[in-house]
Amino acid sequence: MRSLLSRAGRAIGRTALRAGVRLGRQEPSAFLTRSRAAELETVHAWIRDYLGRPHPDLGRKGPVCPYAGPSLQDDGLWVTFDDEADGASAWRLRRALLRYADAYTARARATPHPELTALLVVLSRVPRERYARLDELHSEMKTMLMTNDVMVSALHPDSTRSAVWNPQFHVLRAPFPAFAFRTMDVRDIVFVATNPKAFAHYARRFGHLYAEGRVSDEFGYATAFAQARARFG
Repeated sequence: MRSLLSRAGRAIGRTALRAGVRLGRQEPSAFLTRSRAAELETVHAWIRDYLGRPHPDLGRKGPVCPYAGPSLQDDGLWVTFDDEADGASAWRLRRALLRYADAYTARARATPHPELTALLVVLSRVPRERYARLDELHSEMKTMLMTNDVMVSALHPDSTRSAVWNPQFHVLRAPFPAFAFRTMDVRDIVFVATNPKAFAHYARRFGHLYAEGRVSDEFGYATAFAQARARFG
C-alpha cells in the first residue's frame, strides 16, 4: 500500500510541492515503551488514571478509552516527544502528522496484534494559542487516515471535542498537546457512521461480523451499523 504521506501529497495538490515545500521521508523520533522509559511515567500515569478508567460524565460504561489500557498493559503503547513541530506552519504540522501515521502503521502491522498498539505523539513546542490548529488538522485528515485503518485524535488542555454519549463532556482534554494514533476497531462504528468514505472502508473491513451476528448491540453498535448501511447504501 502506498504510504499515507505520499497519498496525502497527491490529495493535497502539487502546487505546494512546486513552490518548494517537500514532503520528506525523515524518520520520526524513536518510539519508547514503558518497559524502557521510566521518564515517561507522567504521561503513562495520565493514560492509566484518565483514559484507562471510567468517568462519571462519559455517558457509557467502561473506561474513557477502551484501547489505551490494553495497549499500555501489552507494552504496545508507544510514546514520542516531538520537539520540532510548533504549529506555526500548518503545512509542516500536517507533514509531521502524516509522517507519524506512516511510522505507526508500519510498526503496528509488524506486530502480532496491531489492535493492541497505539502511538501518542506529545507536541512539546505547540503553544496554547495554536491548539486549535490541532483540531483543524484532525478534521482535515481524519477521513483519509480512517480509510487506511488509522484512527487519529487531537488532544490538548482546551479541547472541546464532545464524547459520543455525552455532548457536554469534553473527552479529549489532556494536560499536553498531542496526536494519538491507533488501528481501526469494530467499535469504531460510533465514529464512522456519519462519514460515507470512512463507513465504506469500515463496512468492507467489518461488515461480515455484523452479517454473522457477532457484534453486540449493548452499546448500539449493530443499530448504528444498520442505520449507516441504510443511509449510505
